[in-house]
Amino acid sequence: MTLQRVLGASLAGLLIGLLVWLPARTLAPLLPAGVQCAEWAGRAWDGGCARLVVQNMAFGEVRWAVRSPSSWTLIPELELRWARADSALSARLLMAGSRQIEVRRLQADLAFATLRDSLPAAALSQLSLPRAGRLRTTELSLSLDRLDGGAWRASRLAGAARVTGLVTAVGGAPSGTAPAEAVPLGDYELTFSAARGSPSETMGRVRDLGGPIQLQGDLILQPAESRYRLTARLQARSPTARQLLESLGPPDANGSRELSLEGEY
Repeated sequence: MTLQRVLGASLAGLLIGLLVWLPARTLAPLLPAGVQCAEWAGRAWDGGCARLVVQNMAFGEVRWAVRSPSSWTLIPELELRWARADSALSARLLMAGSRQIEVRRLQADLAFATLRDSLPAAALSQLSLPRAGRLRTTELSLSLDRLDGGAWRASRLAGAARVTGLVTAVGGAPSGTAPAEAVPLGDYELTFSAARGSPSETMGRVRDLGGPIQLQGDLILQPAESRYRLTARLQARSPTARQLLESLGPPDANGSRELSLEGEY
């Protein structure tokens, strides 16, 4: 065995030993700006933060564990779990190179109201979260690609996600004297798969699961350009939903309207 291999094996053993014996709080310097942990638990390789704080807002509890590699890869997986109130999320992360992370078995059961209470104002201003409803995923997987500027971009999604109990707010005076009316929008499902004939695109099929609006459509993601395109046909099943859809223009002979959106993400 060469000296280089001996040094490499010794360094690997030292790093593994540090992960096993070092307490979780030694990871504190690695946290991004504005993120603190008020209560550490466990070790660096298998620990957690019981009270995570993001920009002075309580963000719930986070647990992590470094799992041993399988027989076909030497790269360990990082298992992450997050929970707050009535919401939870778990996933397994695997480094697929210096510029890509594979996210596997992403399982989420999130209440939009809890997310709104957890995220800081700066993050909420960039998201259009519903006032109420839940998001659930089924064995969702995706890749995170690192851009030249350092940001991460999601690509190559597979799996399914459901939004249930979706509620929007309609009307309301700016002064607050007349509160907005809560209007239920129903339940929807989004199933992702690779677009046929185009490996650079990801296609999502959107459909309703019952409720005041009938919906069928396609969502196309183009990761290379960070763009999306949504085309769908909607039809109201209730008078209130019919009023909501009037902004899309007059209906066709079958009473349905077309929705077309595209932009960057």
